[in-house]
Amino acid sequence: MKKLFIYYSNTGNGDIVADYFKQNGYDIRRVTPKHDLPKAFFFKVFWGGFLATVNKKSKLAGYDNDITDYDEIVIGSPIWNGKLSCPINTVLAQTDFTGKKVSFVLYSGSGTAPKTLKRIFKEFDSVGITVLKEPKKHTGELKKLAVLLNHKNENLIPVDKVTIKYNNEGVIKGALKNRAEIKGKNLRYNINETLIVNRVDETIEYYRNVFSGNQISVKYHLDSYIQFLLEDVNAEMLFTKTKKAPADIIPPEGEKHTYEIIVEANGISPRHIKGTYSMESLPEDYADFICLIGKAFNQYSTWGYIFDPSIYAKPSRRKSDIIYLTVQFSNYGKTYNYITDDDSIEEYDSVLVPVGKENRETEATVVEKRYCKKEDVPYPLSKVKKVVRKISTSANEITPELIKSLVGKKIKSFAHRNG
Repeated sequence: MKKLFIYYSNTGNGDIVADYFKQNGYDIRRVTPKHDLPKAFFFKVFWGGFLATVNKKSKLAGYDNDITDYDEIVIGSPIWNGKLSCPINTVLAQTDFTGKKVSFVLYSGSGTAPKTLKRIFKEFDSVGITVLKEPKKHTGELKKLAVLLNHKNENLIPVDKVTIKYNNEGVIKGALKNRAEIKGKNLRYNINETLIVNRVDETIEYYRNVFSGNQISVKYHLDSYIQFLLEDVNAEMLFTKTKKAPADIIPPEGEKHTYEIIVEANGISPRHIKGTYSMESLPEDYADFICLIGKAFNQYSTWGYIFDPSIYAKPSRRKSDIIYLTVQFSNYGKTYNYITDDDSIEEYDSVLVPVGKENRETEATVVEKRYCKKEDVPYPLSKVKKVVRKISTSANEITPELIKSLVGKKIKSFAHRNG
């Protein structure tokens, strides 16, 4: 099976990735635009980000779009203002990937690219994505690419259930010194938590006991979602690498933090991992796992509309009100005012707005929404332009694309490092 890595690189991150793939048997095809970005860093970032925002395509110098002889294609692109680079936009437009196994490697300064992931998932039915944080500077990021190079393990035993138990025993010295009727002067306490992720039942459960008789619990049944999270996690490899804590660690005074993890799967005996709940003693892949499960869990807020001040404390729109939107074109950038008739637009949505004398349509993020009377508008109506349309929902709304972008590909990557 012939494999090809097509990529663009402006600052050298892509070249580092290309070397990695070349060493692992991939043919390399570097994309070169006819007119590259300015050399000065500020203008490079500004101009490249602007072009990517409007999904501009670059004219390429001698790009060969014939991939007939290849079965597997990996596409590498830097992230410009949250979007794919312009040269790669051209590659996607000029290349027929029908019948090919396609994956993406994205390299960015932040190590994240949610907008780009949404676009890729929309254009490709089945695709693998790996996001690297500046691999030229952080060469350890290249380890993530091992997932793309591994063939699927037909003998993989999927995880059915993961139970994580945490316990904190402690004493507060002198807490009861003013209670004459109590002999002891110290208060002993025991706080324990349990997290259960069940692929078979498609549930996440969380329990927390604080002192005697006080229990907090929540249970989510997420149809197909937990299946998606754990379908490729190898039960025989998860949490197998543990570390021995250094002997000179000073434990918290009066506290004892312990954990037990139980991994269950069909066909194998349950595995129990126990130890001190600290970075030095937990399994090496624990932090990745719990972080990603936490992100997935938090997408479904425990508190609903009853407790949401944006619902119960939000003034209703009056017939004469004008909807004013304050938008931003980049994080921490200057804000601008627009009006709209679309009341479905909310804060953090992406919208298309006219910019400049030519009214060039540009993507922006809504940072504030207000209902204003004509006499109370923050900016004269005669000078305010109108939003063209909404182009995405906010990141707080759950969509299949968002689920994949936040947790799907990442959780597969860490569980398969040694699978």
